[in-house]
Amino acid sequence: MLRFILFFLFVNFFNLNLSFAKNSKNALNILKPKVVYGKDNRKEFYEVKNKTIKDLSLSTVALFSTASLLSTNATETLFDIDAETLEESYQLCSTEKYLAQPTGAFCTGFLIAPQLVMSAGHCITSQFDCEDTQFVFDYKLTKKGQTTIQISSSSMYSCDKLISREESITDYSIIKLDRPVTDRQPLKIRKIKEIQKDTSVFVIGHPSGLPLKITQKGAKVSQVENTYFLANLDTFQGNSGSPVFHSKTNEVEGILARGETDYTYNSKNSCYVVNTCLKENNCSGEGVIKITSLYKQINKALNLVNKDIKEDQSSKSTTCTVEGDPFCEDTSCGTENTRVCL
Repeated sequence: MLRFILFFLFVNFFNLNLSFAKNSKNALNILKPKVVYGKDNRKEFYEVKNKTIKDLSLSTVALFSTASLLSTNATETLFDIDAETLEESYQLCSTEKYLAQPTGAFCTGFLIAPQLVMSAGHCITSQFDCEDTQFVFDYKLTKKGQTTIQISSSSMYSCDKLISREESITDYSIIKLDRPVTDRQPLKIRKIKEIQKDTSVFVIGHPSGLPLKITQKGAKVSQVENTYFLANLDTFQGNSGSPVFHSKTNEVEGILARGETDYTYNSKNSCYVVNTCLKENNCSGEGVIKITSLYKQINKALNLVNKDIKEDQSSKSTTCTVEGDPFCEDTSCGTENTRVCL
């Protein structure tokens, strides 16, 4: 009963919309979080000059429905994105940003180990859901004027296993990918102490399913609770699962989960505009699950993956007892008469 009461309070505090559309990931019918606070601080990848921040963004991943990525050649090395533009998806007014960009991703995640990704729990709800998801790195615009994005198969990963998830007081998921990611580094997470009120933070992710956006300035923590904190981050539906960083240490402080309504209706022009929260609006802030509340789950996932790697290596080993065995080369084997070759 206590757990139910706490969950009820948490849900009402963030004004969650819990209507799901299980069969329509491309419509982004997950929760309805996110909003702009004051000035819209979102930037394209190519607009950010700070190399450290750009490197962090490389380890942020977009979650796509498998059906929304269409192969462009017989060898399936390049994929087009089958998605509406932002203007089409949300019936936006012509004054809004990013109108012609695709809204392909339904959530965001980030790399915490070579073969582990974290996201929000409401983004990946089951093993079946996980297996229907592609985890795509490098879904971004790299130069001004770029109008199309093709996804390389080398940047696409499938789900091997949904290791753990929760969608109550905490909202997280940990996914084991089908293979290790070797061309970028896992993000560093906060390991000691707790985040404090008024700490400057920033977020990287895929608002409204758009190509990567980096929101580096203007956000501070307004409230800190046991498992979450609030901050005035410029985030939208599709940012769910995004890493939220400490502005000085660049460590992950939490997982973006919930917030205010994205867009509001402009009755004069019969279209929608970005919902802007000013001081007089009394907006609650965006809800971020504290990474420090998930230590136990993260360590368990890391241990499980390490165990799987050891078992896989053991299953591939061959014992050679005959010298000159063609399957064992002297340069990679151990003793003369009994050798183990990987």
